[in-house]
Amino acid sequence: MSEAPPQVEPKAGGGAAPSEPERQAMRDKPPQSRVEDDPERLWKSRPNPWLGWQVGREEGGGELPPPTGAGPGQWVKELQVKIVISLALLGCGWGLFQLDMPWARTGQSLVGDMLTVDMDFSAAAAWYDRTFAGSPAFIPIFGDREQAAERAQAGIRTAASPVTGGVIVRDFAALSSGVELAAESGAEVRSIGAGRVLIVSDESGQGQTVIIQHAQQRMSVYGRLGMAAVEPGDWVEAGEAIGRLQTSEDDRSVFYFAVRERERYVDPADVIAFD
Repeated sequence: MSEAPPQVEPKAGGGAAPSEPERQAMRDKPPQSRVEDDPERLWKSRPNPWLGWQVGREEGGGELPPPTGAGPGQWVKELQVKIVISLALLGCGWGLFQLDMPWARTGQSLVGDMLTVDMDFSAAAAWYDRTFAGSPAFIPIFGDREQAAERAQAGIRTAASPVTGGVIVRDFAALSSGVELAAESGAEVRSIGAGRVLIVSDESGQGQTVIIQHAQQRMSVYGRLGMAAVEPGDWVEAGEAIGRLQTSEDDRSVFYFAVRERERYVDPADVIAFD
């Protein structure tokens, strides 16, 4: 007599047990995996992708967590802290001047000097001129090179004319170091820009020469003058008289003018718009 097949107990809560095909389908079905973070999906779904990949993993996807950051309340708290610190420092300063002790008097003198004595910025100014004189080399990196060149050229052409009515009689191509200008006999010669007079020399038979150092490593030279109205070490402004042309029997006198930038001579016509 054959044995009866085993009876399958029904599931708790009622209902028939799954059949053999259903059990096989359940075994073949891959387990549900957590949703992987696809970089492209995360980039498109985040409101501010540049904030980083701080995305929570959720079963089956779901809404992304809202971006976190300092809100208006945090800004107000920071402002309050700064105000408290400022008031505390102000109170310390006020209290320092209310005390009559040796160490307090020393502090009072120090604070008074800081508020009343002018600082000597000559060393800092000299360092800045050595370090940043001229157009910074990194400027073209941040913009179009042609636009940067146009801006630099526009700044160069702010120099004043050395003489009224000056006409070029020998150009830079002929002299290679400057130009010869003709103007009214005995006319006033002016500095092309603010600067310090470096040299005033008397060239025998050629008149006097004045050399002025300007900003941005620029130097101007005025030669064959009839007289000089400045001395070495004088500071001059743009358009200030530095001398006069020689007088001659003719109505016009000729003098030498040159501009030197960064240890090389440049065409003065590129720096100044002559009449």
